[in-house]
Amino acid sequence: MASKVGDPNAVIIDGRNGDAYADGHIPGAQTLPASSLLTPAATLQSEPVLLELLNTAGVSPDREVVSYCGSGVAAANNYLALRNLGYQNVVLYDASWDEWSRDPRSGQQLALANYTFEGSATSADVGPQFLDEAAVKALAQDPNVVVLDVRAPSDYAAGHIPGSINLFWDQTLDADRVLLPVEQLQKLYADAGVTPDKRVVLFTRGGQQLSHSFTVLSILGFSDVDFFTGKFEGWENGAFKRT
Repeated sequence: MASKVGDPNAVIIDGRNGDAYADGHIPGAQTLPASSLLTPAATLQSEPVLLELLNTAGVSPDREVVSYCGSGVAAANNYLALRNLGYQNVVLYDASWDEWSRDPRSGQQLALANYTFEGSATSADVGPQFLDEAAVKALAQDPNVVVLDVRAPSDYAAGHIPGSINLFWDQTLDADRVLLPVEQLQKLYADAGVTPDKRVVLFTRGGQQLSHSFTVLSILGFSDVDFFTGKFEGWENGAFKRT
């Protein structure tokens, strides 16, 4: 199956509904929900409608078609619909996303956009606080506070909060995109000066990286972690340091 990813002579179609496809899919796969091939009466759409749907997904008689879904059911429906239309070069990946998503070496693609946090400071009793620029500036003077910038090193070099520490969130994963063992994670953060006795203020571009870093720190026993909700363009009055 992996050999078909990126093969210009093959097209991979995902038979799940759009929300599942957006949540994660095989790299390069095209969405073709099995339900879209059916009428409200659960019969196949007319041939012109089916051909238009297939054309939109990049399916053509000269390309091999790999059909998959979550666990094989919808993929089988798409497979049968294609064979019924006369397509011969069609294969069924019956293990589907259940197998693919469990192998970190396979790679995954998301159609969901990143997100950002917008909010005001909350009580420390209900989780992390959303800190504005003024709050972070005040905390940055406290030796018991670490401002942790988890963006890529090149972004950090282009400009960062004065005194902040850069530890790219991607460094917490191994080459197979598996989270490092706890002992390695503890050393990684400790070597950067980020220890559980400190209050940590996280800074990055979007919510995926932020929530990942918060989860990892929580696993490691960090109990005082907050978020800076400012923008990556930099602080006002030139307080964003460039290196």
